[in-house]
Amino acid sequence: MTAPNSASESVASAEYEIPLTAEQFADLGRATAVISQLDSMLTEALSSASQTPAWAAYIFAERTTMSAKIGMLEQIAQKFLDAEAKRAAKTLVKTLYKVNDDRNTLFHGMWAYHLDPQKERGFPACIWQSKAPIRPADLPDIAARAALATREVGNFLALVNPGFRDTPWAKPRRLFIATENVDLGTFMSGKTKRASI
Repeated sequence: MTAPNSASESVASAEYEIPLTAEQFADLGRATAVISQLDSMLTEALSSASQTPAWAAYIFAERTTMSAKIGMLEQIAQKFLDAEAKRAAKTLVKTLYKVNDDRNTLFHGMWAYHLDPQKERGFPACIWQSKAPIRPADLPDIAARAALATREVGNFLALVNPGFRDTPWAKPRRLFIATENVDLGTFMSGKTKRASI
């Protein structure tokens, strides 16, 4: 067997057919990207709410499920935050648990043809454990709900992290991550060579 020449050939050569169109793959990519952002923001919220250095929170979060992080946020809020932040955390936790169900199905499930015994036919869906299957048509709504959840985490971060609240950037914010030592002030001033954004 030869190696695939392109990404589309890679998907086509997977052991099992992935019953998605190119547009549905794009929807899946958007949902995955937003949910990944949400997961990272949850770690930032844990760091800020617990006053733990971000580096320590991220090391810990690497080996922690999203569900466990949501539970930790709930406990931290009840024990250490003021009344306003507690109320915001309580609402946020409910939102995060709902998104987490879809996240788990998408990240741990498998795309296949779900057999519907009543209709005696199969339809494309992502299936995981006993959760309701996710159909391709569900993906834009999942991405939208996850995007709204990122805003809710952002609002929570504004309550518990003055640095987040006082950032003057427009929404959506742009996130820059350096893999080398970079002087952000020099980078933002344009005095260094940088790739276009």
